[in-house]
Amino acid sequence: MLIFSTPDETVEPGFGAFAPTGWRSLLWKKLPSLYPNRRNLVSLARNLASLGQKMRPLDFTTPQGAKLRLAVAENASDKFTTYGVDVVHELELEAVRKCAASLEEPLVFFDVGANSGLYTIHTRLGLSDISTVSEKSTWLCIEPNPEMLMRLTANLSFNGFTDTKILVYGVSDKAETAVLDIGVAANNLGQASLVTDMETANTPLAIKTTTLQTIIDDLGAGTPHIIKVDIEGHEITMFDYYWKECGSNKPKLIIVEMWDN
Repeated sequence: MLIFSTPDETVEPGFGAFAPTGWRSLLWKKLPSLYPNRRNLVSLARNLASLGQKMRPLDFTTPQGAKLRLAVAENASDKFTTYGVDVVHELELEAVRKCAASLEEPLVFFDVGANSGLYTIHTRLGLSDISTVSEKSTWLCIEPNPEMLMRLTANLSFNGFTDTKILVYGVSDKAETAVLDIGVAANNLGQASLVTDMETANTPLAIKTTTLQTIIDDLGAGTPHIIKVDIEGHEITMFDYYWKECGSNKPKLIIVEMWDN
């Protein structure tokens, strides 16, 4: 039986402890108006704002109202969030809203490869006026990377989403101990990928994997209505096996990152 957890009610230090002040705050607020047309100025402004604080967390509130503790120097998703790039594209959010509004029962939402929680948090904020999104809804974030896990739980807590369930597993086509390469991209700890050979990994980490259907069965909330999947090229492996297991009980909406291969 899989073990699911939830975030703590409070995180220390609290949100705002790493908020920029003075001229740094002005520079961070300027980035969205510069990106993407003036990328050189974006880099210059970001570097100036981070001067002497490159590895320091950044407490940042997005235009949607999400309170986030970002690691801009180590995670691409966090960095682009400060540029004003939509974490959830408007077309994705439109599809998610239509799906949620069409339901006759509380929403069940899975975020497979949740990273630091940005997608789940912005989705929840974007669905706050939908009647099927309520206290009875089920939200699950699946993230095997321990560094991302700490950021995920903090961000969920900052936004009051402490009812979100968390599973520390990789999702694949079998239950086993696998290798997660958490160093596949420079300055992007969020781009961790399952690999077949420990020797090929830049920064190998042994993790447990399981199947999507096992997660559904053990969670006991029924087939998720919506699944967002971003597992760095392992999506086809996961889904190939899931289609064999799930029968006719398929999700209503799947949002997945596409890779050329």
